[in-house]
Amino acid sequence: MIYLSYRPIRFETKDKQDFEYPFNRDLSLKEYLNKTGIDYNDCDIIINGKVETKLNKHLDNDDNIIITPSIKDVFSIGAAIWSGIMTLVNTAWTFALTHPFLFWGAVLTSSYSLYSALTVRQNKPNFGSIGDGFDESSATYGWDGIRTVQEVGIPVKLVCGKHRTGGNIINQYISTDGDKQYLNLLIAAGEGEIESISDIKINEQPVANFEGIDIEYRYGTNDQTVIPNFVDLHNVYNINVNLEKDDPYIYTTIDNDVEAFEINFTLPAGLWQADSNGAISSWSVTYKVEYKVHTDTTYTDLGSTTIDGKSRTALRRVFRKSGLMPAQYDIRITRVSDNSSLEPQRAGDLYLTSIDEIKTDDLAYPDTALISVRALATDQLSGQTPNITFVEKGLKIRIPNVLTMLGGEPIAWEDYYYDPDDEVFRLFSDDSELYWNKESYITAWSANPIWHLRNLLVNTRYGLGEYIDIDSIDEAEMLEMALYCEEKIANGAGGFEKRFRLDIVLDSASKTPDMLSQICATFRAFSFYSNNGFSFRIDKPENPVQVFGMGNIVKKDFAQAWKSRTEIYNMIQVQMNDKELDYADETVSVMDEATITAGDPINTKTLRLFIANKSYAIREARYALWVSKYINRSIQIRCGIDAIACKAGDVINISHDVPQWGFSGRVKSGSTTTSVNIDQNVEVEIGKTYKLMVRFADDTIEEKTVTNAVGSHSTITLSEAFSQEPKAYDVYSFGEVNKVVKPFRVVSISREKEGECVISAIEYNESVYDDSGIVLPTNNYSALTYTIPNVTDLTLTERLIKLADGKIENAIDVWFNKPQLTGYSVRRYMKAKVYISDDDGESWIERGETTGNHFAIIGDLVELIKYKVCVASVGDMGDENAKSTSPQASITLIGKTAFPSDVSSFLVNQSRDRLYFAWTNIADVDLDSYEIRFGESWEAGYIIASKIKSNRLIILDFRTGTDQKFFIKAIDTSGNYSENATEATLTIENIPFINIIESYQEQPTWAGEFDGLEQWIEGNILLEDESNMLTEDGDYLIFEVGISNVIISKGLLSGTYTTPVRDLGYLATFKIGVEAIITLTDNATWQDFGEQTFEDISETYRFIGAERGDRASFEIRTSEDNITWTDWSPFQTADYYCRYFQLRMTLVRDNETQEIICSAFNYFGDLPDIDDKTEGIVTVANDGADIVFTKEFHKVYGVHITITSGDGVYAKISGLDLTGCNVKLYDEEGVAKTGDFLCHAHGI
Repeated sequence: MIYLSYRPIRFETKDKQDFEYPFNRDLSLKEYLNKTGIDYNDCDIIINGKVETKLNKHLDNDDNIIITPSIKDVFSIGAAIWSGIMTLVNTAWTFALTHPFLFWGAVLTSSYSLYSALTVRQNKPNFGSIGDGFDESSATYGWDGIRTVQEVGIPVKLVCGKHRTGGNIINQYISTDGDKQYLNLLIAAGEGEIESISDIKINEQPVANFEGIDIEYRYGTNDQTVIPNFVDLHNVYNINVNLEKDDPYIYTTIDNDVEAFEINFTLPAGLWQADSNGAISSWSVTYKVEYKVHTDTTYTDLGSTTIDGKSRTALRRVFRKSGLMPAQYDIRITRVSDNSSLEPQRAGDLYLTSIDEIKTDDLAYPDTALISVRALATDQLSGQTPNITFVEKGLKIRIPNVLTMLGGEPIAWEDYYYDPDDEVFRLFSDDSELYWNKESYITAWSANPIWHLRNLLVNTRYGLGEYIDIDSIDEAEMLEMALYCEEKIANGAGGFEKRFRLDIVLDSASKTPDMLSQICATFRAFSFYSNNGFSFRIDKPENPVQVFGMGNIVKKDFAQAWKSRTEIYNMIQVQMNDKELDYADETVSVMDEATITAGDPINTKTLRLFIANKSYAIREARYALWVSKYINRSIQIRCGIDAIACKAGDVINISHDVPQWGFSGRVKSGSTTTSVNIDQNVEVEIGKTYKLMVRFADDTIEEKTVTNAVGSHSTITLSEAFSQEPKAYDVYSFGEVNKVVKPFRVVSISREKEGECVISAIEYNESVYDDSGIVLPTNNYSALTYTIPNVTDLTLTERLIKLADGKIENAIDVWFNKPQLTGYSVRRYMKAKVYISDDDGESWIERGETTGNHFAIIGDLVELIKYKVCVASVGDMGDENAKSTSPQASITLIGKTAFPSDVSSFLVNQSRDRLYFAWTNIADVDLDSYEIRFGESWEAGYIIASKIKSNRLIILDFRTGTDQKFFIKAIDTSGNYSENATEATLTIENIPFINIIESYQEQPTWAGEFDGLEQWIEGNILLEDESNMLTEDGDYLIFEVGISNVIISKGLLSGTYTTPVRDLGYLATFKIGVEAIITLTDNATWQDFGEQTFEDISETYRFIGAERGDRASFEIRTSEDNITWTDWSPFQTADYYCRYFQLRMTLVRDNETQEIICSAFNYFGDLPDIDDKTEGIVTVANDGADIVFTKEFHKVYGVHITITSGDGVYAKISGLDLTGCNVKLYDEEGVAKTGDFLCHAHGI
């Protein structure tokens, strides 16, 4: 065949026409040219890379002919020619630097190295841009993960395609709504207009997990409206100063046009005080705010503000001053109340957290996508500004207007693909044909990398539009590449996807060429620049555009080079951000299993690509692996300018009188000087001469003639011996002598001198572009035997253990799964060694080994230290995997700072006016006590008892209500609470008051009057004996038998005891009762001095209000004024109208041999109870409500308040007297509230 190509534009393939004609030795060049119908006057005719002027020349089979407009007078217009050439091909970096896999730092001396592509710095235009790459200072790709920042002077983010990202906080302030506080954030989500924002997370948790969150969006249109919560500009400056009493803090505003300010206060430990028993009550702090214009001398006093509360959780308050004239101000804040203290125990540290300098400007931020977040200040969002991330479908750009049909609806970019065979768009869902007129475009969302690159070039707001001449963009070439990206290929999971897509966040300072380089790396493209314009080429299968041979290559200006052995990789790892893992960092690997199985050492290359789909990462890893394996050679030729009809990125054919073009590769082991083993089969054809060239490890090159017979061979025999034996991995070339053509891809064209240029090119091998047959990775191990398999699913947990000596130690439990042994027939896992490091892996300490799947590290562990644990597999030969490649996990020991266990069971019951609590003790070794709260939740409840050491509690202070909730948590010795509260519910319909009684007992002091009776023997009363009862010293005789005290009395048979006058406090009708114990002993006779005998059993009488006249009787008298008394009358349990009363007891015995003793004399006055129930309303929270009792009390014993409406959860009673009291209602934070209530007073 004879191949002809007409190039109307010498250095472009645009509008070219190709022709093929059967070879006919009798036809001349002119006759073939005439067959094309092309006017070739004033054109150069280039045959196999050499300009031919003799049109009568006869051709050879397979000649390649290019017809292209001539370049006249090279030397006189050389500058113009080079201007045109350099528009397309500039210096080496124009292609090489922006291709991630195909660049050699110096094509003839360096390697086919990705590292060079991403690190080599050339002298190139930056267009005012700065920075070193995406990872540098990126809030998306940095070491800290995806985050929202609050910085000035950083680039406005661009999102191409779809990606999780953060934003930049451009406005922030705290607002109040009653007692609630809200954090307001305005976040710049990037340049607009964008498609959408979704899947918002706060501190890595879905926004749905948070209460009180309101979100609004603006997608960056030019006419978007102001977000309502941000009608002012807020500049918040953090201060975080603890205010001490009478020690003012003076703040001078940073801005000189402040029109309002807000002062944010925090009480981090809450606000409360405790009495000596630990009972918690409310406390208050007061501060004063003053301000002045900075240049003035006198402050304006804004008065004092008091914060009152009963809360052990953090409180926040905001003070605002508005209506200021724009100026710079001094603000003086002074705490005027007492500081916190330990004795008495009071907590109320008042921190000046921040000051918000406010300007009253409304900004809509046109062309910037915005997110407004209004978040209720809760425990979930306490502390620092939350990290807010979201999935953003980014920029809307110019793309083809693909419709369902002519006049139909546009189709979303993700729903269609391009069919190159039929040159139409089709739906992914059913492959139905869609409509595009090849002319109309719309602005819509897309992830096509070519359309995004075009947008970056032409956009004047955030792109290169003010630097780049839009007319320099080859729109037809852009469309061709964009359609190539849209083609459908298998996704490795049973479905299909587009060939390339761009999902990337541009949010860091990057130099323009570097940025374009890293973007191009995601879809195998390269870029080049000249004459104020950028162009792009995708590395894909292409036909050669020109042939260069001996005729147009300057003599002796042909050179070639090969990669070094160290830069042939058999494992490629791609680091990417996997959308299936919520865009977290992930690494996928592709290996050359053939070479590894054959025993070659693993040589790994790691690539950083900004890709979000694992299938794309696998394809790029495989592509890089094949490039590393099959693209080994580069060449450099010098030729005349008139012979050039190609540009950087084109594929060309090289024909040269050397034998190396047929096949090339690597020598295998076992070769000799006359017999060489190669890594592929080569064909020897009849009638042709072949040579083998080898480049040895010492860089010497030799070639010998091949003597193999016709056929396919992988062992090559030679006519004569090499000077040394070829070794494994030496480079070889095998080919036919004389007429051989090999394809190369041009990487640069540079001017050397007038009329000549140097072309640098690298091998071209179409097989590296195969995108078929990828398989998404699984967790199964391969069948390779070159390493010991690692353990999997490494997990660390911690616990406290109690040693035999009672000492409490920290422990780390190391859990993992042993590897599956399938496929590891040679190297087997036997056990695991466990190492620990407290310096992030800089040094390791071995803690033991195990053949199981668990190991406990006990002792020598410090709380709040981050430990890294490594589990290294040990093989059957005793060798172990390196720690750097073994699974590692980290844990920060909480130790005693961990939550104690939750209480498992919790009960509460009512008995009259008492509540009885009981629960199951937790088993934690560091348990200290328990705390019980009452309310709707633990957080919202207030403490009713704390520091409870047992598992029982009785309280008197409670209220009526349905389904009242009580909560309990355990507290450990470090002051930590259980993570979850245990709840008990109780309905209290009524609270019966106790009966009010004034009770008295005479023993053991017996303070009344005696007549014939005497106090005797440990507080008992004994009949007085006036004879023979005294010792010689005048003392009474005391006889003791066993544990009883007994006296033998003589003389009297009866006696009386009269109680003191008892005052019941006021005149009323009282019920009076008596209880006494009387003991009588018969037949006690005296035998000798100091001895006695008892012959009968004692009889005890218990008097309970009915008279026992034969042994004891009781009488009563009463008085209304303690002046006039009634007569003594027999006592009976009954009602008596009086204020004062006395009782008189008479004891009687039958004879002197009887002993009669009263051991107890108790009595009581049952006071008349009354109850008063009054409804009350609090309309002014801080004033409360005054209650006036409707009944007359002598004494008020108790008051219960039942809240019937409003936000109050408990009440405080003050000013209680016999006529009434004052009642205030409070919420769980100790803030006074309005509402209705019922007051129940009980007394006498």
